Amino acid sequence: MPPVVLLVHGCGSSHDVWRAYSWVQPPNHVTTISHPSSGSAELYSATGLAVFGGQTVFLLDYSLNVYGIEHLANLLKGAVDHAKSSRDVDQVVIATHSMGALIARTYVQGQANGVSYTQDVAGLYMIAPPNAGCAWVNRLTARGARIFTCRQAGQLAPKGQFMTHLNSAPLPRSIRYLIATGRRCLLPLFGYHDGVIRGIDARHYGGVCVPVCGANAPILGEGQTKAAVNLKFASDFP
Repeated sequence: MPPVVLLVHGCGSSHDVWRAYSWVQPPNHVTTISHPSSGSAELYSATGLAVFGGQTVFLLDYSLNVYGIEHLANLLKGAVDHAKSSRDVDQVVIATHSMGALIARTYVQGQANGVSYTQDVAGLYMIAPPNAGCAWVNRLTARGARIFTCRQAGQLAPKGQFMTHLNSAPLPRSIRYLIATGRRCLLPLFGYHDGVIRGIDARHYGGVCVPVCGANAPILGEGQTKAAVNLKFASDFP
C-alpha cells in the first residue's frame, strides 16, 4: 500500500488551489488542527486524481494563520499524525507548493517551534519551492502588494534570519525528494521561474530536480508538473 499523501499550499493561497488545478476532487473538511503556541489550521480530505492514483489524500489549509513558518510546522505535525492514523501507517508523503516546502522542511529538519521530527515523512515533493528564499520578497510584501501574499512572506528574504537558520541544517537523507522548478520556456532570458519563484531560488538539495516548461500557466496547472510527481510517486512507492 502506498503512503498516505498530505498536500500543503503556498503563501497567499489555500487548500482549494489543489482542486482548482485538478490535483484532487472537491475536498471535504475533516478537522481543525491546533497547537497551544501556533493557533490553528484546517485539514481536508479529497480523492486524488491521476497524480496519486485515485487514493484519498489530505490537504492542510493554514491560510488564516498569522504565526510564523516555524509555528506552522507544529500544525503540519498535527496533520501528519492525523493522516497516519487514518490509514494506520507510520509515514506520509508530503507534496508542497511554494512556501509550503519551507513549512515541511522546518518540520523534517527539526526546527519547528514546539514539536520534534519523528521520522514519519517518507517523501517530500516540492513544487516551485523557495529553498534559497525569494529574491522578490521586498516587492511582494510592499504595502500595495501585501494583499497578494501572506503574513509569513517576510520570512522568505534570502539573507534573513529565518532562511539563514533553515539552510544551516541538512535535509534528512532518509526522505525521497523531488523538486519541480518553473521554467518560462518562451522567455529564456528571464531565467527559469514560475512567475515568482525562480529556478535558482528552488535550489537543488538532492533527489530528482525537474524543470517544468510553463510559458504562462501556473506551475501547478502544468501537465509536466503532474507527470513528474506521478512518476516519482509511482517509482518511490510501487
